[in-house]
Amino acid sequence: MKSIDEIFEPKGTPKQLLKQKIIRLNKGKRELRMQGFRGKEFAIEVYKLKRREDQILEKGVLVSYRKANKVVKEIIHQHLLETGKIHNFVKRTLDSRLHDLNITTQQFEQFALQNNLFGRIYANIPGEENIFFPCQLVSKNVAWISKDQKGVYRYFTKRENGRTIGFNLNFESPLFR
Repeated sequence: MKSIDEIFEPKGTPKQLLKQKIIRLNKGKRELRMQGFRGKEFAIEVYKLKRREDQILEKGVLVSYRKANKVVKEIIHQHLLETGKIHNFVKRTLDSRLHDLNITTQQFEQFALQNNLFGRIYANIPGEENIFFPCQLVSKNVAWISKDQKGVYRYFTKRENGRTIGFNLNFESPLFR
């Protein structure tokens, strides 16, 4: 089983970093064409995109966000147990207005994914979005709450120059059993 440190290590050679940059540039160009950019406007937007990608490449960091799979969740859960950090996640008493909602469990889970409830459920996690704070899962990491590309709120955690991993409010997750 991997260690907690191995999960957040950046995994990338210079060749992999360059390949990732090219993939993102090509994807960006396709999106610009689909948005109707042509000629000089297209060239300007591609230049901006290339500059942004060059800055990422200079940092030498593989830009990778991944959802926590079952193995990663188990490793972090074990880490929380071993370090006693699992006791940091004290659940608040839910707002009575949430109890008054006349919806199914599935509807509530969908509501929780599309609304930032982290701060309302866990006392030790700030409720604001895109504010960095010390990670409650792993000591050397920073964390923040934000929406991913699909509009799902996640608890993101990252080590400096390392990988980013995101967790959503999955009520059946082994992470906070």
